[in-house]
Amino acid sequence: MKLDMFSEIQDPRPWATEDHEHRRITEAVEQAVLADEFGYDCWWQVEHHGAAEFSLSSAPELLLAALSQRTSRIRLGHAAVLAPAEINHPRRVAERAAWLDQLSGGRVELGLTRSTAPEWRMFGVDPAGARAQTQRAFEEIPRLWTGAGDQPLVPAPLQHPHPPLWQAASSPASFEEAGRRGVGVLGTTLWEPLTRVARLVELYREAVADCAQPAGAFVNDQIAFFTFVHCAETDEEALRSGAAAAAAWYTAGRSPSSRRRTRSSRR
Repeated sequence: MKLDMFSEIQDPRPWATEDHEHRRITEAVEQAVLADEFGYDCWWQVEHHGAAEFSLSSAPELLLAALSQRTSRIRLGHAAVLAPAEINHPRRVAERAAWLDQLSGGRVELGLTRSTAPEWRMFGVDPAGARAQTQRAFEEIPRLWTGAGDQPLVPAPLQHPHPPLWQAASSPASFEEAGRRGVGVLGTTLWEPLTRVARLVELYREAVADCAQPAGAFVNDQIAFFTFVHCAETDEEALRSGAAAAAAWYTAGRSPSSRRRTRSSRR
């Protein structure tokens, strides 16, 4: 079992100062530095656009580049990159991730997702083509990383053959899809009963065991799920601190500042 941190940089009202966005971004950097010092395995930074209070993380590649210079051990998860080409062209994703891998000394994990309708509308993505574009990204990015593209990608990633690939997933079909692609699965489910989580894990394990042609150069057989975590001496203290209210706020469509992600590996 590995313990990771999953950050969206929420900025909930009421805003006490005019520099509230700057403060949230600065706090995220400080949290990542502490996570590195305390031994967490990976810092995952999401990509959202136009999300208002829910997330300031519209350019995660910039934050991760900054973290690459402020941390020394923790892995840097870019997840999940919105895969439709109108939002992020596969070559640009490959280039940015390769640069980050070089800057960080080979600590990158890269996840991809189809995104959702609001972001499709924002960038003019045809919903009917989003799935095919995501498949194209999973195929093209590792080819570019390993020099199999028509035009060279420079620099190449530091990791060989390339950084691990992941897919964000929330449904049984998407867990199976990640397994068939041979990529790690980032479970974005919330408040799910353990029986359903067990079934999602089973579906992924069955699919990844049958994967003969992974999207990348190797099978990344890993599963990650996020959950809310708040540490306090007693339940009463946790309630007084606002932890329960923060979880309720997130569930209603907004979010507290970060969530812990756990993952298991059979590598």
